[in-house]
Amino acid sequence: MGWNNLLQADFYGDRHWVLTKPLSYTCQNFMDNTERNLWKGIGVDIVLNKNANTITITVPKGYHTDLASIHRVAWSLISPWDVARGAVLHDMLYGNIRKNKNRLNKQRIKNLRLQADQLFKKGMIDAWPRVPKWKIGTCYNFVRCLGWASIIKAAKFDENDKSKST
Repeated sequence: MGWNNLLQADFYGDRHWVLTKPLSYTCQNFMDNTERNLWKGIGVDIVLNKNANTITITVPKGYHTDLASIHRVAWSLISPWDVARGAVLHDMLYGNIRKNKNRLNKQRIKNLRLQADQLFKKGMIDAWPRVPKWKIGTCYNFVRCLGWASIIKAAKFDENDKSKST
């Protein structure tokens, strides 16, 4: 279990990265069929392995990201590279919630957001090199407290929203 590959992306300046390969994460399954189907229904590539009781979630090649939304002042303590893979996965999950928020009720959004935050935390725990526990706790608590704002506001990189290109 854990990350199935390294984060590979091209840099386009101003904290703008584009994945050049898909990024996959496998963890113990903690979702029921309804929850997995809801994620799939809003565009998340999630695969269940019943034999191993795991799920694998993939961020697609071409995904636009700022890595981790950590203010530059804090980089001496927690740099975006410290939590990058988990942050990219988290951003993709939040982005799909944001794109579909008009067709989801508040409770579904709340549940999906909690799962996205839990996957972010699990991803940081499973990262190599290891992320110190205090960084994991700080980042997780930050998204739990303030992540709702990211669901409301427009995405930084609209290139991920294919529905706007029509």
